Amino acid sequence: MGALSVLTFQLNAVQVIVDDTGPDNVVVSATGATAHFGAGSQYASVDGGVDSFRFVPNLPFAGAWRVEAWNSCFSPRATNVPHVVSHTGGTTVVEVDQDPATGSCGDWALPGDFSFDSGTTGSVEINDQGLVAGSYIGADAVRFTSLDDVAINTVTIDQALGEITLSGTLLNAAGTPTVTVGGLPAGVIGASTSTV
Repeated sequence: MGALSVLTFQLNAVQVIVDDTGPDNVVVSATGATAHFGAGSQYASVDGGVDSFRFVPNLPFAGAWRVEAWNSCFSPRATNVPHVVSHTGGTTVVEVDQDPATGSCGDWALPGDFSFDSGTTGSVEINDQGLVAGSYIGADAVRFTSLDDVAINTVTIDQALGEITLSGTLLNAAGTPTVTVGGLPAGVIGASTSTV
């Protein structure tokens, strides 16, 4: 009787982070802000005109995604900053408290969970529309985390080639990702093999 290979694995959640250094996000560098994400952050003063920062992810597949915005630390900031999320179902405006005195900073704020198509059709815009003059808004980074589980339908182990192929579908989502690697599956943590 031949040896049976057993593979155990845990799939990582898929995350896409859009930082403020992208081409759609050029306004003013927030040199006084602390606890920013990446190389820096952006800000705008609320002074009558509408300032906005747009974050556009390139999502690898359609489905349910958690949207979070990084809030760097600076005061005074507005306590009701509009975060306009454009998703598959339309547009949702969520107000986020960006002032460290009343909200949180140096952390991810949660606008919510939304469905998105794959590609670059969705976005999050942070703006100062309707805010009281004299305060500030910040824009640093937006994180999209997939909420869909992956169901593995087929596991193929080719011992001669040392190759493992996982084929599956995203539950509650469209698309059929396939992972083919030599050795251990890509995007996998805690991968191990054993022979029984």
